[in-house]
Amino acid sequence: MFEKLHIIPGLTVRINEHMSKHTSFKTGGLADIYLLPTSKSSLLSCIRVLKEEGVPFYVIGNATNIVVSDEGIQGAVISTRKMGAISIDGQRMHAESGASLKSMSMRALESSLSKMEWAFGIPGSVGGAVSMNAGAYGTEAKDVVESVEVLGPNMETSILLNEQMDFGYRASAVFDKGLLVLSATFLLEKAPQNKIKELMDTLSEARRSRQPIELPSAGSVFKRPKEEGMYAAKLIEDAGLKGCQIGGAMVSPKHSGFIVNVGNATTNDIARLVDHVQKTVFEKFQIELETEIKFIGRAQANSR
Repeated sequence: MFEKLHIIPGLTVRINEHMSKHTSFKTGGLADIYLLPTSKSSLLSCIRVLKEEGVPFYVIGNATNIVVSDEGIQGAVISTRKMGAISIDGQRMHAESGASLKSMSMRALESSLSKMEWAFGIPGSVGGAVSMNAGAYGTEAKDVVESVEVLGPNMETSILLNEQMDFGYRASAVFDKGLLVLSATFLLEKAPQNKIKELMDTLSEARRSRQPIELPSAGSVFKRPKEEGMYAAKLIEDAGLKGCQIGGAMVSPKHSGFIVNVGNATTNDIARLVDHVQKTVFEKFQIELETEIKFIGRAQANSR
């Protein structure tokens, strides 16, 4: 298998890669195989090899919404972070799955295109944002996505229009149908650069003042509860959990919807703290908090 992977043009192959170097939480053990394709062609080629050889694999972008087991990952991790091409045609922006949302926001600003300001401070990539219908400050991916190029379970590629994506709250057809985002096209609007920059600055300041962006985290840990008018951060704070710490993982004193790595946290610390928060909130308010972050990798003791 390794010989087949090594001869794929534009593909970097690494063995026993420390995932703590690649996740925003700065935790996680070794991935058996770590692959960095630089194009759609090299991505599809390495997936074909892994499927033929029966090797399990995960595809990640900037790894800002996943938590990797301390025991590592069996099989392969494919990172799309080298697939970040962005092009603009009129009011349409086309981006590969590994393009960062910050880069897209900056390109939109340079081209006097609005509707991407919300994404400027989100550290994720296009693939993840489209898959989970990421959003902030009243705008979600579904509001600007025109179409998405996806790879199906049987290696078939297709273009899905916005209405075919079945966007929901932190959900889309990508998860429901086992698809992989290859690229996406966004329909934006012309606007004066100074107005776009002003909004970007306003939202950036709001993030800096309200969120613990100075510490490793994976953003909002929990989804908005299904119960009307309920918010995860408020429930966590009302349950007396702000500042609660297990090992090196802490419920942020700045924003209780975040769990942060305050120093040498393990994934096990994070998992135990997530469980503690869920159990405590349920005991006090009979409301179940569902995680927005994803735990992946080998099972480990005292973990999820």
